[in-house]
Amino acid sequence: MGLQTTALNTMKKLNKKSAEVFNKILKLLGTQEALKIDNNPSFMYLCIDRLMTDVEILKGVKFDVYSLAHYYEQNGDLVCDPDMEFAVCKSDPMFIYPMSFQNSIACRQSIVEVDGVWKVNVREQADEAVFANLWLENIKHQQGL
Repeated sequence: MGLQTTALNTMKKLNKKSAEVFNKILKLLGTQEALKIDNNPSFMYLCIDRLMTDVEILKGVKFDVYSLAHYYEQNGDLVCDPDMEFAVCKSDPMFIYPMSFQNSIACRQSIVEVDGVWKVNVREQADEAVFANLWLENIKHQQGL
């Protein structure tokens, strides 16, 4: 899968505009564990969930982990389109790293814990960052953030 132990400078973070949108979403979440944002019913609502706090993905660097997801209904079931996980640096919330991508067709994890050590598939993680930057720009416009 191409996993390797990595340093912060080899991981691809969200660009500044996307990080600002993500931080607006975090501000709306506040101290809650989960939130549904539905400012425009013409588009799929956005769900944010706080998954983990104070995770040491890199030695001496702590992160909180969140999930962002859109859902649609198919045959009575909710299907994510997409669902992504992000690691947000505790010491600088502008450093946000995509960790995974999932939809009804694919599930990819680029940052995973293996035997107590966090590993990164650098190429996959960079691809997730490109997609996340586009997606967050869409979310900004769709939800008026």
